[in-house]
Amino acid sequence: MFAALKVYPGWLFPRPTLDNARAVKKIQPPLLVIHGVQDEVIPVHHSRLIFDGARGRKQLVQLPNSGHTNLVEADGPAFVGALRNFLTALA
Repeated sequence: MFAALKVYPGWLFPRPTLDNARAVKKIQPPLLVIHGVQDEVIPVHHSRLIFDGARGRKQLVQLPNSGHTNLVEADGPAFVGALRNFLTALA
């Protein structure tokens, strides 16, 4: 839009790549993946990719009413229950 404001080329500011699916293949701690089905920022199928790629003890919870940032507001009891169950199983 304002070409004069583009003083530095974009390659000077690389954006980090977050490849969570690859990262979970390398480690084996217990993993809890909680994802809102209504998330419009990160598609819900990404949670399945991470879950499927993980090794070891793992749990996937997809909250039907939640988006990207409203897990507690939209699915509070299910969110808290999943977290409680996961942490209890670790003890």
